[in-house]
Amino acid sequence: MLKIKNIDLSYEKEQVLRDFSIELKAGNIHGILGANGAGKTTLFQIVYGLLTPSKGEIIFPDKSFDTSQIGYLETEPQFYPYMKGVEYIDLLSHGNSIFDMDLWNEIFKLPLNKLIDTYSTGMKKKLALLGIISQDKPIMLLDEPFNGLDLETVENLNLILKELKKENKIIVLTSHILEVLKINCDKISFLNKGSVQKTFSKSGFQDINTYIKSDITQHSESVIQSIFS
Repeated sequence: MLKIKNIDLSYEKEQVLRDFSIELKAGNIHGILGANGAGKTTLFQIVYGLLTPSKGEIIFPDKSFDTSQIGYLETEPQFYPYMKGVEYIDLLSHGNSIFDMDLWNEIFKLPLNKLIDTYSTGMKKKLALLGIISQDKPIMLLDEPFNGLDLETVENLNLILKELKKENKIIVLTSHILEVLKINCDKISFLNKGSVQKTFSKSGFQDINTYIKSDITQHSESVIQSIFS
């Protein structure tokens, strides 16, 4: 289990995360739902070690735990210039002798011998996903993994996540699209104003829409009605 306890982080005067706490179990997929700017990416950057919170701690039972055990997919992956897809995957899969690039690429269908600079946005996202999978880390942080993917790859990723879950990994997905999370997750936490407002288990997924509407859209509804009246 990965425990994130009482995290605070601010950018100048803006507090992005406020007393954020969550527990993430192995063999589970946990969804973080929130609007743009809710703090989802900031949370991942803290867990991965890119940002240091002003308060709080991250606890993992393995005493040797460090960020080398985490695979982190950014919302907009960055790549070295003049690198081919095959070189990128070779780099990330180093140390994973059982990873079969050719077999995996039957699913992702990428032109691995071409320069990444020639890839479309969707192809770059698929390459980044393949790279994260090739690392075989026990903890996977996937920030908006479905953004930019074609329909076939979306369905394939749904299947892949189910298999990765069976390998007892800790998998965390972020999205502002609820249906993506409902399909894949065991639990979904609603992040609003920098903290977890509520966490739903599968049996309560049908209540999320109503909760969100009552929590964050009341003011918007009144403004919209005023505009169109």
